[in-house]
Amino acid sequence: MRGILAGCGTPTCSEALIWGSVGAATEASYQTGSSIGPILFQVRPFIARTFDTAVWEDAHMSFAGWDFGHRYLASQLVQTGARISRPGALNAHELWNRLVSNQREWIDAKRAFATLISVASLSMPVALSGQPGRAHVAAIAKDANPKEAHSSACADVGKGTKDKHGKLVRIDTLTDLLKNRIDQGNYETVKVSEILSLPWKGLDTRRYLWNDAEVANVAKYESAPVAVEGYLISVKEEGQETTNCRIDTAKWHDWHVWFVATESQAHAREKTKAVIIEITPRVRALNGTAFDKQQLQKWAHDGQRLKVSGWLFLDPDHPSEVGKSRGTIWEIHPVMKIEPIS
Repeated sequence: MRGILAGCGTPTCSEALIWGSVGAATEASYQTGSSIGPILFQVRPFIARTFDTAVWEDAHMSFAGWDFGHRYLASQLVQTGARISRPGALNAHELWNRLVSNQREWIDAKRAFATLISVASLSMPVALSGQPGRAHVAAIAKDANPKEAHSSACADVGKGTKDKHGKLVRIDTLTDLLKNRIDQGNYETVKVSEILSLPWKGLDTRRYLWNDAEVANVAKYESAPVAVEGYLISVKEEGQETTNCRIDTAKWHDWHVWFVATESQAHAREKTKAVIIEITPRVRALNGTAFDKQQLQKWAHDGQRLKVSGWLFLDPDHPSEVGKSRGTIWEIHPVMKIEPIS
């Protein structure tokens, strides 16, 4: 079974096998009137978090995707003559044949569920081992206790706004504290691709609405002091933000920078392959002329290879921009240092 999953070729494919088995169990139990299927359908987000998969999208997955998973699993097991080696588990080919036959009603939902457990328990190590980038970032020592600037002009947590009814909108305190940190770290070099591989889908845009499992999953990677090497696409001065007390002056605007792994990606302006790096007002204030926007723009224009050091941070505000103007909502934020590479 492990050989079949390894032969699948990609982590996403291995994860599809997991979800295929979920689909098989769900469909089978619906046909028998069992309560297992509806329960599975409701706990899909929990299962996704448990398996740490990256294919979950906004807590929704189509039955078509599940269908692919258990079709593929069945075909591979038939070709090799393999059987799922867990007590009480169905042969996947037999399960599939029953699902597509006219005799679906007699499938034992309990045995279908056993297939789910068998496949998941065997698939999980394979799927996760296919994400070496995640393992590398997870192994870096984290510092989730940021040092703040304590500016007299703007509180460390920023300043909330009012909604259309005049009610003060709750501040996402921890998000703002992480954005506004000013401490240096022992930066470990990672690849841009490793940051792009980190899971993020299905999270609420407000950190205070995350459940314990979501907090724990993000904490595996967030607040790692990292350094990446690559190229700038472009630099943009942002406007007023809650994080910066909505002070609308250049001094209090973030610099929003698109950073990619290769010169060709930078030349083609492939923002969908970029990690956003943010240079914040508080860090600029501490570092004098170390950050110069015109210099950054020149480096972007000239294709200068750079090393960027800072804090890994998940910005929950922008999931809709992934695939349009960024490659992930994981960022290096704030940036603490930028160095040209000879």
